[in-house]
Amino acid sequence: MLAARDSRLQSRVRGADPTAILPRLNRLLLTFDHVLGRLGRQRRRMRALNRHLVWDFDEADKRHVQALGDEMIAACLLDALLAVRSEILRSSHMPGMLEPLLLALYVVRTVGARLADVSPECSRDLSGISVQLGSIVADVAILTGAKLDMGHSNAAASVFLDKIKMSSESRLGKQYSNLNASELYCRCY
Repeated sequence: MLAARDSRLQSRVRGADPTAILPRLNRLLLTFDHVLGRLGRQRRRMRALNRHLVWDFDEADKRHVQALGDEMIAACLLDALLAVRSEILRSSHMPGMLEPLLLALYVVRTVGARLADVSPECSRDLSGISVQLGSIVADVAILTGAKLDMGHSNAAASVFLDKIKMSSESRLGKQYSNLNASELYCRCY
Protein backbone atom coordinates (compact mmCIF):
# COMPACT_ATOMS: atom_id res chain seq x y z
CA MET A 1 0.00 0.00 0.00
CA LEU A 2 2.80 2.40 0.94
CA ALA A 3 4.77 1.53 -2.22
CA ALA A 4 1.68 2.15 -4.39
CA ARG A 5 1.13 5.56 -2.79
CA ASP A 6 4.84 6.46 -3.27
CA SER A 7 4.75 5.50 -6.95
CA ARG A 8 1.61 7.61 -7.53
CA LEU A 9 3.30 10.53 -5.80
CA GLN A 10 6.45 10.13 -7.90
CA SER A 11 4.46 9.97 -11.13
CA ARG A 12 2.58 13.12 -10.14
CA VAL A 13 5.82 14.94 -9.26
CA ARG A 14 7.62 13.83 -12.42
CA GLY A 15 4.69 15.03 -14.47
CA ALA A 16 4.60 18.36 -12.65
CA ASP A 17 5.07 21.57 -14.55
CA PRO A 18 8.65 22.82 -13.98
CA THR A 19 7.46 26.40 -14.40
CA ALA A 20 5.77 26.07 -11.00
CA ILE A 21 9.21 26.65 -9.49
CA LEU A 22 9.75 29.98 -11.25
CA PRO A 23 7.23 31.98 -9.14
CA ARG A 24 8.91 30.66 -5.98
CA LEU A 25 12.29 31.63 -7.42
CA ASN A 26 10.96 35.12 -8.20
CA ARG A 27 9.69 35.56 -4.63
CA LEU A 28 13.05 34.38 -3.37
CA LEU A 29 14.82 36.95 -5.56
CA LEU A 30 12.58 39.73 -4.20
CA THR A 31 13.61 38.85 -0.65
CA PHE A 32 17.19 38.54 -1.82
CA ASP A 33 17.05 42.05 -3.36
CA HIS A 34 15.72 43.40 -0.06
CA VAL A 35 18.70 41.91 1.80
CA LEU A 36 21.13 43.21 -0.83
CA GLY A 37 19.66 46.70 -0.54
CA ARG A 38 19.91 46.71 3.23
CA LEU A 39 23.46 45.34 3.23
CA GLY A 40 24.47 47.81 0.51
CA ARG A 41 23.14 50.74 2.56
CA GLN A 42 24.95 49.45 5.64
CA ARG A 43 28.18 49.08 3.66
CA ARG A 44 27.89 52.66 2.34
CA ARG A 45 27.35 53.94 5.90
CA MET A 46 30.42 52.02 7.06
CA ARG A 47 32.46 53.41 4.21
CA ALA A 48 31.39 56.97 5.02
CA LEU A 49 32.20 56.49 8.71
CA ASN A 50 35.57 54.93 7.89
CA ARG A 51 36.60 57.55 5.35
CA HIS A 52 38.89 59.20 7.91
CA LEU A 53 40.73 55.89 8.42
CA VAL A 54 42.41 56.30 5.04
CA TRP A 55 44.61 59.00 6.61
CA ASP A 56 44.18 58.41 10.34
CA PHE A 57 44.38 54.63 10.84
CA ASP A 58 45.94 53.46 14.09
CA GLU A 59 46.65 49.72 14.16
CA ALA A 60 46.82 49.84 17.96
CA ASP A 61 43.28 51.26 18.22
CA LYS A 62 40.90 48.30 18.38
CA ARG A 63 37.97 50.48 17.27
CA HIS A 64 39.79 51.37 14.03
CA VAL A 65 40.71 47.76 13.35
CA GLN A 66 37.14 46.60 14.12
CA ALA A 67 35.51 49.30 11.98
CA LEU A 68 37.75 48.60 9.01
CA GLY A 69 37.41 44.84 9.45
CA ASP A 70 33.61 45.06 9.55
CA GLU A 71 33.57 47.17 6.39
CA MET A 72 35.80 44.68 4.61
CA ILE A 73 33.62 41.78 5.70
CA ALA A 74 30.47 43.59 4.58
CA ALA A 75 32.06 44.39 1.20
CA CYS A 76 33.22 40.79 0.62
CA LEU A 77 29.87 39.35 1.62
CA LEU A 78 27.94 41.86 -0.48
CA ASP A 79 30.08 40.95 -3.50
CA ALA A 80 29.42 37.25 -2.86
CA LEU A 81 25.66 37.80 -2.64
CA LEU A 82 25.63 39.89 -5.82
CA ALA A 83 27.51 37.15 -7.67
CA VAL A 84 25.12 34.50 -6.34
CA ARG A 85 22.15 36.57 -7.45
CA SER A 86 23.59 36.58 -10.96
CA GLU A 87 23.98 32.80 -10.81
CA ILE A 88 20.36 32.38 -9.72
CA LEU A 89 19.17 34.62 -12.55
CA ARG A 90 21.07 32.49 -15.07
CA SER A 91 19.32 29.35 -13.82
CA SER A 92 15.93 29.91 -15.41
CA HIS A 93 15.65 26.61 -17.33
CA MET A 94 15.13 23.27 -15.65
CA PRO A 95 17.97 21.05 -16.88
CA GLY A 96 20.74 23.45 -15.86
CA MET A 97 19.01 24.89 -12.82
CA LEU A 98 20.33 22.57 -10.11
CA GLU A 99 24.06 23.41 -10.11
CA PRO A 100 23.70 27.21 -9.76
CA LEU A 101 21.04 26.74 -7.09
CA LEU A 102 23.28 24.38 -5.10
CA LEU A 103 26.09 26.91 -5.37
CA ALA A 104 23.72 29.65 -4.23
CA LEU A 105 22.54 27.54 -1.28
CA TYR A 106 26.09 26.99 -0.02
CA VAL A 107 27.07 30.64 -0.47
CA VAL A 108 23.89 31.99 1.15
CA ARG A 109 24.40 29.75 4.19
CA THR A 110 28.08 30.67 4.47
CA VAL A 111 27.45 34.39 4.06
CA GLY A 112 24.46 34.32 6.40
CA ALA A 113 26.51 32.70 9.16
CA ARG A 114 29.33 35.20 8.66
CA LEU A 115 26.95 38.18 8.65
CA ALA A 116 25.62 37.40 12.13
CA ASP A 117 28.19 39.72 13.72
CA VAL A 118 28.05 42.52 11.15
CA SER A 119 24.32 42.59 10.33
CA PRO A 120 22.07 40.29 12.38
CA GLU A 121 18.95 41.36 10.44
CA CYS A 122 20.47 40.41 7.08
CA SER A 123 21.74 37.17 8.59
CA ARG A 124 18.23 36.31 9.78
CA ASP A 125 16.77 37.09 6.35
CA LEU A 126 19.43 34.95 4.66
CA SER A 127 18.48 32.07 6.96
CA GLY A 128 14.94 32.30 5.60
CA ILE A 129 16.26 32.51 2.05
CA SER A 130 18.39 29.41 2.58
CA VAL A 131 15.32 27.47 3.75
CA GLN A 132 13.38 28.57 0.64
CA LEU A 133 16.36 27.84 -1.57
CA GLY A 134 16.82 24.40 -0.04
CA SER A 135 13.17 23.62 -0.76
CA ILE A 136 13.53 24.77 -4.36
CA VAL A 137 16.74 22.72 -4.78
CA ALA A 138 14.95 19.61 -3.49
CA ASP A 139 12.00 20.17 -5.84
CA VAL A 140 14.26 20.74 -8.85
CA ALA A 141 16.17 17.56 -8.02
CA ILE A 142 12.91 15.61 -7.83
CA LEU A 143 11.57 17.11 -11.07
CA THR A 144 14.76 16.45 -12.99
CA GLY A 145 15.54 13.12 -11.35
CA ALA A 146 19.00 14.39 -10.46
CA LYS A 147 21.03 13.16 -7.53
CA LEU A 148 22.37 15.80 -5.21
CA ASP A 149 26.14 15.72 -4.77
CA MET A 150 26.67 18.20 -1.97
CA GLY A 151 30.40 17.45 -1.67
CA HIS A 152 31.05 18.43 -5.27
CA SER A 153 28.84 21.52 -5.12
CA ASN A 154 30.35 22.63 -1.80
CA ALA A 155 33.86 22.37 -3.27
CA ALA A 156 32.78 24.38 -6.32
CA ALA A 157 31.13 26.98 -4.10
CA SER A 158 34.27 27.25 -1.98
CA VAL A 159 36.33 28.00 -5.11
CA PHE A 160 33.64 30.49 -6.18
CA LEU A 161 33.87 32.26 -2.80
CA ASP A 162 37.66 32.36 -2.97
CA LYS A 163 37.50 34.13 -6.34
CA ILE A 164 35.00 36.67 -5.00
CA LYS A 165 37.17 37.22 -1.93
CA MET A 166 40.28 37.89 -4.02
CA SER A 167 38.37 40.37 -6.17
CA SER A 168 37.00 42.17 -3.10
CA GLU A 169 40.40 42.27 -1.44
CA SER A 170 41.92 43.79 -4.56
CA ARG A 171 39.26 46.50 -4.74
CA LEU A 172 39.49 47.25 -1.00
CA GLY A 173 43.28 47.28 -1.23
CA LYS A 174 42.99 50.09 -3.77
CA GLN A 175 40.47 51.95 -1.60
CA TYR A 176 42.76 51.73 1.45
CA SER A 177 46.05 51.66 -0.44
CA ASN A 178 48.11 53.27 2.30
CA LEU A 179 47.09 50.67 4.92
CA ASN A 180 48.58 47.27 5.54
CA ALA A 181 45.27 45.61 6.26
CA SER A 182 46.06 42.16 4.87
CA GLU A 183 45.38 40.53 8.25
CA LEU A 184 41.80 41.84 8.08
CA TYR A 185 41.07 40.24 4.71
CA CYS A 186 41.18 36.67 5.96
CA ARG A 187 38.09 37.26 8.10
CA CYS A 188 35.68 37.44 5.14
CA TYR A 189 34.69 33.76 4.98
